[in-house]
Amino acid sequence: MILSFTICFIVKCTTGIIGVFLLIYFYYYFSYFKGQKLKKPEIFIGVLFISSTILLLFSNIIEIGPIKYLVEDVFHKDITLTGRLNIYQEIDKLFSKFHIIFGYGMGSSFEIVMKMIGAPNTQNGILEIILQQGIISLILLIILIWKILKYSYQNRSINYALIMLYIYILFTSVEITLDISFLIWLALVLVFENNSRKF
Repeated sequence: MILSFTICFIVKCTTGIIGVFLLIYFYYYFSYFKGQKLKKPEIFIGVLFISSTILLLFSNIIEIGPIKYLVEDVFHKDITLTGRLNIYQEIDKLFSKFHIIFGYGMGSSFEIVMKMIGAPNTQNGILEIILQQGIISLILLIILIWKILKYSYQNRSINYALIMLYIYILFTSVEITLDISFLIWLALVLVFENNSRKF
């Protein structure tokens, strides 16, 4: 963790620095409080949707004094979060009725978003899924998450893979984190649960 923090600090990766602090926080939370409430599927999915929509729906939140201070003076970033808020204001141009249901196709994000709004991608995990695979795939992902966390919740042991999943969903508001590595961590939740049940 020290190495990760050092590298993030040297290359000025704010997301990485925050991620290291979140990792430490969740590790201690899960260790001392067992994290059972955070294993509830409804809590996890609620956090996912709040995290992925807060800046889309309430972009003015960034103008609140302490948040603005944190962004501009502590992290030395511009108030648009390196252009993310500009992307979010234009996002409605990307979706027609057909494309919101089925998406444009896997791997199409760069071409579509660059052509329509001049950005490399949506900078949002949920929007990226809808853009490429459609709302149907998002619904299937939510069902998969629900099933796995419901299975995990039945066991009272600590599942440290869940820590990474929470970091991923907290970053989904400003990064594309719902990708193959997210699915790998989701699978690891099952692996840890199965291993803990054997002992």
